[in-house]
Amino acid sequence: TTKANTVHDGASVNGAIPAVVPTSGGARQVRGILVSNGEVRRYSTTGSVAVTGGQAFANTVPCVFSAQNGLNLFFADGTTYKYYQSSTDSVIAFTPTSGVLPVDTQAQKARLICTWNGRLVYSGLLNDPANWFMSKQNDPFNWNYSPATTTVQQAVAGNVSRLGLVGDYVTSLVPYADDTLIFGCVHSLWMCQGDPMNGGSIIRISGELGMAWGRAWCIDPYNQLYFF
Repeated sequence: TTKANTVHDGASVNGAIPAVVPTSGGARQVRGILVSNGEVRRYSTTGSVAVTGGQAFANTVPCVFSAQNGLNLFFADGTTYKYYQSSTDSVIAFTPTSGVLPVDTQAQKARLICTWNGRLVYSGLLNDPANWFMSKQNDPFNWNYSPATTTVQQAVAGNVSRLGLVGDYVTSLVPYADDTLIFGCVHSLWMCQGDPMNGGSIIRISGELGMAWGRAWCIDPYNQLYFF
């Protein structure tokens, strides 16, 4: 009961990614995923192995971000849309079941990604830097902004919603709480309070202070946000 990685009845206490995953009692599997030189690999305490289709990104891409939604891990690197499918232990092309994924006028893809309130969120397009895009709630494969029946869960984007674009170039996405998504920008901070399809609004927090690119932030146990 005092050592990490000890298998208990119905739970696994982990000091790191376990070398052996419990398989009985409905225990979950924990997988560590890394991207190195453009290749997606699965790692554990014994080392790392390439996954099927793992050479997914160009080794010239400066950074690759990811976000888990459901049982899959979705990536954003600005050039392509792919995701890690846990059921097959492979990386495959991200093809929506409805709608289209974000692309700017120069065919550039999103460079920022997070999961917020059950939605997969993209931003950081080079030629559409103040825009934001959200999948249908709890369905990261649905990007239909105009379904036959409007619902509070449907996909939504800044340029096709009543909320509009963020008033600055987005540099970071911070899923602070279920009802609060913070947009770090070049020289300002904005907050989406409430779901965009369910009465939410975008409010400026600061018009002078911005946030560094990527994920230069963390949240402490007291829900205080720290950032560069």
